[in-house]
Amino acid sequence: MSLTWRYTINSMTLNRINFRTVLTRALALRLLFIIIVLPSVSVAQDEHERQVFIRTGVDLSRFALPFINNYGLSGLELSIDTEIKYNFFPTVEAGFNRVKDYTELHEYDLYGNYFRVGLNYSVTKYQHRLDRNIFFIGARYGYSGFSHQANRISITNQWGIYDTSFPTTNLNAHWFEGVIGLRGEVFKNLFLGFTIRVKSMITHSDYKNYTPYWVPGYGEATKSIAIGMSYSVFYAFPLKKLELKD
Repeated sequence: MSLTWRYTINSMTLNRINFRTVLTRALALRLLFIIIVLPSVSVAQDEHERQVFIRTGVDLSRFALPFINNYGLSGLELSIDTEIKYNFFPTVEAGFNRVKDYTELHEYDLYGNYFRVGLNYSVTKYQHRLDRNIFFIGARYGYSGFSHQANRISITNQWGIYDTSFPTTNLNAHWFEGVIGLRGEVFKNLFLGFTIRVKSMITHSDYKNYTPYWVPGYGEATKSIAIGMSYSVFYAFPLKKLELKD
């Protein structure tokens, strides 16, 4: 038995998506200005005198998920990164997704956690040794463990209407991501940034005839290639106090 889930985005949802697109572009231009047009300070680059810090972040775009879809998708994502060598930033991201789609025809639930590990490389030159603004490229390995179930599905055919269900099924998925993004310091130790992700599914559990709609951290389960975007706020915790020299 194969089931097809179809969703129609209404005009209100489209307006929200357009507003999000305009806002994202405006913030991206501001971040580009912060990183590229900052006043230059002539200090020799010395990786041993770089500001040592741990930067933690939360993906703000996840809070908008319930308002820009009509199938009950929600979630949370946190991240942490640091500079271990000049321009190299190991990164860990973790979160969860939930789908709770209840209609007259079906009751569908999905929940799962995920994590990504990888490395960002900043292609920009620092203006001074306390400069932590970056424009980066990078890669991620992603993993998700999740479960889904359909408590009720109403099927209509020539014999009438009857209800069926699918039991809880535990699944997992592995994928690779290529990323590009920005991190810009808007206030002391406070950063805004976004990451554009191109994801390629490596392998996943056998879905059989019960394909999940969503893979947490990845996207639609039916896509072998997925594109995503994160917009986040970060706070950097300095671990070594440095002063900017003249």
